[in-house]
Amino acid sequence: MSETKEFSLGALLSVTTGMLLTESFGDVHEVFDHFYPGIMQMGMVEMGDQARDRVYEQHPSLSDVKAPVLGAAEGDAAMAIIRPWLRDLEAAHGARLSLTTDQQRQTPEQNGLPA
Repeated sequence: MSETKEFSLGALLSVTTGMLLTESFGDVHEVFDHFYPGIMQMGMVEMGDQARDRVYEQHPSLSDVKAPVLGAAEGDAAMAIIRPWLRDLEAAHGARLSLTTDQQRQTPEQNGLPA
């Protein structure tokens, strides 16, 4: 049975760009866990690639979004760049977007990944 759940745009863009664009990695973890129970058993690169593809399938307009350029900015300085960038994108795409899983949530083994 499929399951639909809403996620913050920042969490979804963190998945698609490979850059943490939300205040909490926990938000990104929830996106991964939505598709893959047993998330900690999977390789982050493989999981990120597969989750990114699923986000793009359901929200094709996000495929054009590129991560902001942070230069040497870290921590609070990086978030000072990310927050207004993300607000502009939220105005265009919405602050929260829904994702629907396949018929059944996939285990790592079902996705051909190591357990």
